[in-house]
Amino acid sequence: MDMLEDAHRTGSYFDAITHNPASFRDKVVLDVGAGTCILSIFAAKAGAKQVYAVEATDMALRSRKIVEAQGLSHIIKVVQGTIETVALPCMVDVIISEWMGYFLLRESMLDSVLNARDRFLKPGGALFPSHATLFLAPVGPYKACREKQQTFDSERTHFEDFNGSMLQWYGTDFSCMRDEFLAEQRMYYLQTGMFVNLSPKQLAGSASPVLEIDLRKITIEELQAAKPLTCTMRVTKDGPLDGFVGYFDVAFRGSPENPVKEEVVLTTAPTTSTHTHWGQQPEAYTHVPACLHIDWRIEEV
Repeated sequence: MDMLEDAHRTGSYFDAITHNPASFRDKVVLDVGAGTCILSIFAAKAGAKQVYAVEATDMALRSRKIVEAQGLSHIIKVVQGTIETVALPCMVDVIISEWMGYFLLRESMLDSVLNARDRFLKPGGALFPSHATLFLAPVGPYKACREKQQTFDSERTHFEDFNGSMLQWYGTDFSCMRDEFLAEQRMYYLQTGMFVNLSPKQLAGSASPVLEIDLRKITIEELQAAKPLTCTMRVTKDGPLDGFVGYFDVAFRGSPENPVKEEVVLTTAPTTSTHTHWGQQPEAYTHVPACLHIDWRIEEV
């Protein structure tokens, strides 16, 4: 429900598909991680002659009911199973999927989409979305970031008080557990992802792209390989910096052989109007997401 009610997310897919009927008319479409089949329904209404909606979970059982209720069972075939193991009777012209995770790649399904591309997409076929970009921007004082650091500092102090009490009252030294305890608290308070919806005024400078993905070309091996990314951020506001914030855009461009007439971009950038369920991911200086190895610099103007 939350994702369907995300008007920017669902509306962007609706616009990208239904505003480009030529990209779907009489085409065979594959929906990877179909969920409720909302994207499959959009594709069918845009003129697709056949849609294979692949869903790994038991949501597939409910999806069939949803498809039947729309009167589209003759176009949309719901297939329960993982995209890595299912078999389809033919190659497809278009792959659609809402695969993005927090910080673009956290818990994302991109590897499954690439597997589907390699197995089922015809040469010259299109992916919706076709491109993705991850951005980082410097962020000024932000309550959630500071509260996490303060709580971690409090836990560190609490351990020292605890160990002092154990020594004083019971003659037992727990300092051998200090590193393990702090590592656990650091993971919980500083290295656990969170999402927020910031406004542009909370940024301390402009965003910089740190990762750009062409879904038509990137390989699974390239996606899974850890590589350093350099990000230079320009700070334009005076004041303290708490760290950086990450967000992403995905673009629906089709393919050179099947280009869209109207390009749509779904953005999760800080905004004063439209929020998404992804939000943005603030990261303190003390932690870089495990999905990325980043060498970054901040330059002050």
